[in-house]
Amino acid sequence: MMKYIVVIGVAVALVAIGSSGKIPWVDRSIAVSQETRQFSAAATAPEYTRLEAISLVEEYLRTDCQLRDKYLPNLSRFEATFIYHPFTSDHYEREDREWTVVDPISGGIWRLSETTGVIRMIRGSC
Repeated sequence: MMKYIVVIGVAVALVAIGSSGKIPWVDRSIAVSQETRQFSAAATAPEYTRLEAISLVEEYLRTDCQLRDKYLPNLSRFEATFIYHPFTSDHYEREDREWTVVDPISGGIWRLSETTGVIRMIRGSC
């Protein structure tokens, strides 16, 4: 019984140390300093705003899409989500920094790459 108590105590101590990011008797903390957080926030912040991403997709629809009348009336309902290092594999090319713009009414999905500026139609028809 004493072995279980010792093992559980060590496990709780490891989890507590790991969750706080501070190792006892060490002056530095691991990756939780203010500078590290600011650098990480700046590196993972999107270059475009949500409205800019939607307007770039709108421009793509106006210039390159023959079925623009299907999507443009729903423009006010478009939703955009930024993903930094997408981890999903949905059988499409993924970039490191990309916006996914969705038309919830027609079901159209476009991906805007921030690194290359390319817009890909994922679901829908142009």
